[in-house]
Amino acid sequence: MSIEQSQSSETSEKLISFRGSQVVESWPKKLKDAQSHKSMDIEGERFIRIPWGEETAEIEEAKRQWTEYYHGHKSLVDNEMRLVKQAIEEKRNKPCSHCRAERGEYHVYLCEMEECPKCHRQALACSCKKELVK
Repeated sequence: MSIEQSQSSETSEKLISFRGSQVVESWPKKLKDAQSHKSMDIEGERFIRIPWGEETAEIEEAKRQWTEYYHGHKSLVDNEMRLVKQAIEEKRNKPCSHCRAERGEYHVYLCEMEECPKCHRQALACSCKKELVK
């Protein structure tokens, strides 16, 4: 859930500045509460949630695409991946654009940027049946 989606249901709340964005007054507490939920039960297995900045899917997908594009030519793929990793690193050093988690913090549950720890797809959209646990 993005900040904007959450705010539309809480429009009577005052907006405050938080980590470079305008959010509803209750948002910092929602993000703080998310830090106590370190695990997810997914289809009978317990998984540790992936904090902002530790995701792997974006890099793996870029590598797959560049390998296909360059027909596996290692030096060309390596050069592109160096640029991809640099851009991703720059993005990850800023708060999450959707929930404002800082690097190393857990996203607000089912933030659009959260990666599923089981299938490594977008947690919000994957078909894994998830339940947060403390």
